[in-house]
Amino acid sequence: MVLKRTILTLFMLAFFSTIIFDIAGIKTFPLSGDFTVAPKPAFESDKFLCADYQDLYAEYLRTNFSTRSEFIRMYNQLEFTLYGNIHAPGLVIGKDGELYEVGRIKPLYGEDFVSMPDINSKMGMLRFVADTLAKQGKPLIIMLAGDKPRVMHKYLPDNYQKNWAESSNYSVYKSLLSKEKNVRFIDFESYCIKLADTCKFPLYPKYSLHWSPYTMYLAIDSLRKIVDRGLKGKQSAVPVLKGYAKDKKGRYLEYELQNILNMYFSYGKTENVYPIVEYKQPVGTKKPFVIQIGDSFGELLLDPGYYTSVFDDSSLVFRYNAIIKSRTKLHDTNVNDIDYWDYINKADAIVIVTSELNLDNLGMGFIENAYNHYKGVQSFYDYINPSRVREDKTNNGIEYVLLPGEKTTFFKNRNYNIKAGKNYQLTFDAKGEKSLIFDLYPDFLPGYVAELGPDWKQYIWKFTTPENGMPQQILFRIFFDVDNNFTKEMRLKNIKLEEVK
Repeated sequence: MVLKRTILTLFMLAFFSTIIFDIAGIKTFPLSGDFTVAPKPAFESDKFLCADYQDLYAEYLRTNFSTRSEFIRMYNQLEFTLYGNIHAPGLVIGKDGELYEVGRIKPLYGEDFVSMPDINSKMGMLRFVADTLAKQGKPLIIMLAGDKPRVMHKYLPDNYQKNWAESSNYSVYKSLLSKEKNVRFIDFESYCIKLADTCKFPLYPKYSLHWSPYTMYLAIDSLRKIVDRGLKGKQSAVPVLKGYAKDKKGRYLEYELQNILNMYFSYGKTENVYPIVEYKQPVGTKKPFVIQIGDSFGELLLDPGYYTSVFDDSSLVFRYNAIIKSRTKLHDTNVNDIDYWDYINKADAIVIVTSELNLDNLGMGFIENAYNHYKGVQSFYDYINPSRVREDKTNNGIEYVLLPGEKTTFFKNRNYNIKAGKNYQLTFDAKGEKSLIFDLYPDFLPGYVAELGPDWKQYIWKFTTPENGMPQQILFRIFFDVDNNFTKEMRLKNIKLEEVK
């Protein structure tokens, strides 16, 4: 009781301090995680008269007052200290205080399963791309990185320990990829599962969703062995383990989930292990230039210097096939701002690194892009839902036929170079009896709903991106999500998204 009174007294002092800070206009430390800050709306008389302007301005004030972050931290700390509750959307506390991201638990139940027709279509394109690259003497490697919930499942809360799906993206792709002749497949997830109970160091930090530094070392060593197989005159540097350093501070993402809790006091500390590595280059060889299309797990290999020490130091990571991560001047460049295929052609090997969460879009658009490129096909998308979209070639070009069924996403594209503070215009022709939604994800501005009719009609969506608060990766989507299903075909053509003045 004394402890709780002391905590409440301290928080009352903090409460009045934040009010003083707000009056004085003193800015506080920003919150961790993804938060949308509403821009200040421009005054428009029509929006004012229908009260839209007032709602927008209220949201601007709610998300922009100077000490908002401190009030949120104060509330989160009180809830956790007094009641053991956390207020971090998408996080759960497992056994022994282990933190998990709920979104990465869902694949265990097959909730993101993309269907066998979709997977078979993807595998057909992948096979063609791998065969094409093999003829160029360029290996295509796919590494399933492994997600914490499946590898460290014994620490999951009891309600997540049962009724897992027999068929999941992971189980199906694991089976199919292992049979592909020209795809070099690394099932690193299975390897980690085998190590989980016997490894002397944590494979995943207690308060993180990503690999530990030790697991990063195991991953890069596994990857370079597969890359080197069959390369002529080029070999990766061999990472030689010389010892370990330990500390509790964290150098990379060891406390990323704990930070999202946004509390004043630390949720916990663990001792982290950091391999001390030296690199030995085989005599008479040069390091290979490797391009990786990867998610955050693949990018993580850059942080300790593993990726550019084992491979040529100009090697690149195309994060989500959109943003370049590297040790070169191309770092943080959009892939649309380079000669994409020139770099692919120069690479000695192409690597795809993906966690289980992103298996619903294996390759993150690279497979579809490469398939279209090597087939000589031009397309506005990097993902198409093959079970729900048919392409009809007409004298005037291609019409996309959206087939009847349940709500779904038809097209995705991560490769539009959408910039902050710019005006854009999307034009397209469509017909049908339902509504289509066009949007940019994450949702940082309202999408566009096209109410279709029985005859062809041109639709125009004009939007302006905010100066601040733009996500780093933006996904353009076309989807149907208005009713439960539709029974007649919808058609699209002449889709064009461009920057305008």
